[in-house]
Amino acid sequence: MNLNDLIPAPDSKKIAAVSHKVFGRSINVESLTKDKAQSLRETFAARLSKLESKLGANVANNPSYLENKLFLETLDTYLGEDDEMSDEARELELFAENDAQLYRQSGVPIMKNLSKKFKKGTYDPELGVKLWKYHADSAAKAYSQEHSSGDDWKTMFNPAVRMEMARSMEASWRSEMEAGNFMESAEVTESVIVEGELEAAEQVMASKNMVDKIQKMVEDLGGMLNEDLPPLTDSIRDNMDSAMAEQFNLAMQQVLAGALEGMRQTREQVDAAARILTGEAGPEMMGAPVEAPVEEPDMEPTTDMDMEAPAEEDFAAADAAQDGEEELGRERRA
Repeated sequence: MNLNDLIPAPDSKKIAAVSHKVFGRSINVESLTKDKAQSLRETFAARLSKLESKLGANVANNPSYLENKLFLETLDTYLGEDDEMSDEARELELFAENDAQLYRQSGVPIMKNLSKKFKKGTYDPELGVKLWKYHADSAAKAYSQEHSSGDDWKTMFNPAVRMEMARSMEASWRSEMEAGNFMESAEVTESVIVEGELEAAEQVMASKNMVDKIQKMVEDLGGMLNEDLPPLTDSIRDNMDSAMAEQFNLAMQQVLAGALEGMRQTREQVDAAARILTGEAGPEMMGAPVEAPVEEPDMEPTTDMDMEAPAEEDFAAADAAQDGEEELGRERRA
């Protein structure tokens, strides 16, 4: 009998509550998303690694280390709590796990690649997702060929479904590696990916980051228009002159509303441009003519693909710490 059957492991909310009780701060689990949690996890993991290198054997008595360790445990538990997968993504993942040829030719090379990077300390979950996306694409093609003509795999499993499977596979294999299970000695026939594919993955991530930055500008402009301007107008009315306040408010509303609308349009155009790199949209979305549809590359990753370690983010504890280890993954089938 598993001990967890008798004493269930605490969920992320309970760990956050313990953190708040002990240190007066905790991760606000309610406001997290999987992507945000993963980003924060990388930050705390890097911070803990630096503290361990700096303090050595004394690290166990360091309050900052213990606090960050508890934050990391909260995030790991949160990331390990299964979200409900869509039926399409679950079906595609089950197909990929039970297709022996697909497992050998696509899954194993990825697992060997990621195992090598994880042991070197250069593992990047987002680039891991990118590699598993190739596996999801291969699974979608194989599934379509087995159940239909094979020509409609992109519509049978749309990009969102394939990405959902890729994130699930990344989380599952990362759990295996964290538990010490690696893929090292399997004999497989590996296909070759063109040189520079990793750089392409990084460029896609950089383009998505540009979209996120513009989205932040949209949110800032919306905040100025809807949250900052009304109390400022009231203050001007109380301390200066009502007519002046109304003139100021009207002028600012026109300027901010125009800037907000322009920034929203810019955000849509930049997002459309970024989708060209992922094969989700063609240049026609940007208003440019196109002679042929953009096809997704039929490529497979190999164990020789290099991955760059993510840069450490500056993280203010006050942003993530508000009021208020993953279980072993399943065994892979050959």
